Amino acid sequence: MGEIHLQQLRNDKMKNIIRIALAIVCIFCFSSLSASGATIDSLSVKPVNPEAEAITIYEVNFVLSDTLPSDAVITVTFPDGFDLSRVKLAGSSTINGGFKVSVDGQRVAIKRSGLGRPILPGENVEVKFANVRNPVAEGEYVITVEILGDVKEVIATIIREK
Repeated sequence: MGEIHLQQLRNDKMKNIIRIALAIVCIFCFSSLSASGATIDSLSVKPVNPEAEAITIYEVNFVLSDTLPSDAVITVTFPDGFDLSRVKLAGSSTINGGFKVSVDGQRVAIKRSGLGRPILPGENVEVKFANVRNPVAEGEYVITVEILGDVKEVIATIIREK
């Protein structure tokens, strides 16, 4: 009888050890997953002039939960109907070091030069780019903002509906 009781205690102890080990593994996995990508605390994407067919400046403002590297790329993808063919200029009052702007179809890529300081978590990031022609008709549209880090991994993706 004592031997059966001892075996039961060993089995119960082993089950508890396995449960604790699984709990530790789960906690580790979930914490490393949440730390692998930044979150956006706030985002706004807005034109200075929202009128149909206006050639305007677009302002993108956001706050990240992770550092924005000095060589990060901020991409803004517009739906069909926006004319981006004249976009060549970008600037910022919160980021120093300069930018290189490129357009590929409906996507504007604003690459940091690598010369400015990284933007720390919680700091506001503001970027403006000029010469976007709004679509012919006003209405609902979706703009996607994607932030690529120093090794081209996606730091954050945001979809903004207006």
